[in-house]
Amino acid sequence: PRSTPLATESLRIWGGERADAMSAGTVKLPMRNASIMRGLVRPRPGFSGARTLASELDTRLRMGTFNVLAPVYKRMKDGNRESQYPEVWRERATNMSTLLRDQLLPPLDALCVQEWWCNESYAELVEETVGDQFDVHSIKRPGTKQDGLAIFLRKDRFAVRAMQREMLGTKGNRVAQLMLVEDLQASSLGYNVSPYTVMVNTHLTFPHHHPEVALQLRQAKALTKAIKSFMARHLWMNWDGLVDTRTLSPSFNEELKRVPAGVVVCGDFNAEVGSDVWQHMVDSGLVDSYYAVHNERPDAPAGSPCSKF
Repeated sequence: PRSTPLATESLRIWGGERADAMSAGTVKLPMRNASIMRGLVRPRPGFSGARTLASELDTRLRMGTFNVLAPVYKRMKDGNRESQYPEVWRERATNMSTLLRDQLLPPLDALCVQEWWCNESYAELVEETVGDQFDVHSIKRPGTKQDGLAIFLRKDRFAVRAMQREMLGTKGNRVAQLMLVEDLQASSLGYNVSPYTVMVNTHLTFPHHHPEVALQLRQAKALTKAIKSFMARHLWMNWDGLVDTRTLSPSFNEELKRVPAGVVVCGDFNAEVGSDVWQHMVDSGLVDSYYAVHNERPDAPAGSPCSKF
């Protein structure tokens, strides 16, 4: 259900490193050698030697994803939308904010939110509740759409170095939120620890009819293309994690700091395991975190807890 955030247990990657049980996308980031995409993990070539500072830093990145069902979409019994009743949406937003502050956010470093209502009063209510520890960065869908995406970032850990809204096609007005963040804890340890992570948040079209299945796939392809473009623009690396030495200046070690520890894509994909969208992400070299965590096969029966992507 959209009101329930995704949760996972531990994730083992790259040489047996392990993270504690937390929430979606919980990973132990190995110094510069894993690429993570919504808990989608793959080894990255190069940079295999610099690990001496691992014991000095908690390198876990704990992330969650949560579709909060925007008041402009929540239907009431009378057929109207929740957004038409200020006392009703305020009550739910207050309860949601309290849930975030007291239960969901404390174990997390970042939370990706879909169906974020781009309403000033709504945003202020939520931000006043969680603002002591988290900054909220949001983008709006284009045109008349009143919702968008938001990423909650822990204040004492991250600084945003770049952010953009990427259109995933002209039909459906779907977007992706791409963000390059610097881990301030990692930065304090010098170039042996890569402080950069690319975080991506998105919400794909729900396939009510067969043509929308094809639309979803186009959106997924636009998403991976946008990530590659974003990385090329802001980082000295390509999709495979290889540094293009032609772009490096003499201060080689300093520029290596710009190689991210990983790429994490969270979101509501409105897709099943085995769907064209899921297959495209996997064919792009990515691994679904649920299967990395639970060691389950991707042919789980429809409707089972692990059948949703």
